[in-house]
Amino acid sequence: MNTDDKELTKAEVMVMQTIWAADEEMMMGEILKRVNQKQPKTWKPQMLTSYLQRLVKKGFLLMKRQGRSYVYEVLIPEDDFRQTEMARFADTWGHQSPAGFVAAFNRDHLLTKEQKDELRNLINGFD
Repeated sequence: MNTDDKELTKAEVMVMQTIWAADEEMMMGEILKRVNQKQPKTWKPQMLTSYLQRLVKKGFLLMKRQGRSYVYEVLIPEDDFRQTEMARFADTWGHQSPAGFVAAFNRDHLLTKEQKDELRNLINGFD
């Protein structure tokens, strides 16, 4: 599924990462429990409900009734979202140049010898 026009806030990404990690449909109570385990600030159910509604509206989740509750099912896989985000980041900060992207990354986070070797091996595998 195309995620080009579906940007998420940091909080929405955290909710999605929680659901992606579960790799199954989840009820709001379980999502809330796991989200609150990941961060120091405790979210209230109303706050999470707002984020879940936005994620449904943006097409990331499907909300399905199950008895008196709802379960949330992933519609956009994590890999699809990650690929789109990486392309968006590279376009913005690397000026559409893979070399520019790596140079910008290396300025702030000096690459180790192992990371450089890993990149060389990756690039050599493109041929």
